[in-house]
Amino acid sequence: MEIPKNVAVLKVERAGALDRYGQPLVETTYARKWARLERRHRMVRGLNGDTVDIDAEIWTDDMELRSRDLITLDNKDNDAYTVFDDEEPVEVDGTFPFQRARLVKKR
Repeated sequence: MEIPKNVAVLKVERAGALDRYGQPLVETTYARKWARLERRHRMVRGLNGDTVDIDAEIWTDDMELRSRDLITLDNKDNDAYTVFDDEEPVEVDGTFPFQRARLVKKR
């Protein structure tokens, strides 16, 4: 199943190993991929009970996103988002055709 794509993801950055000062090194895991972005504003409750304002949802079929990934879009403003959480909806036959992640805009 193919999802209609409407946005180009410039890069996805993820914290990797720690440097000698104990700070995480940021590495680019994906670059120049296509995805479907839907701007939806809602409030969700996190694992610690706090509420978070969700600004958008992204649907991908060729990227594996994780929580706390930094996503930069290839548009005029180079919008940056942080992945709040992700899920893979299961089809009837048990496959995972795409992934949905809820995003919080970097301000």
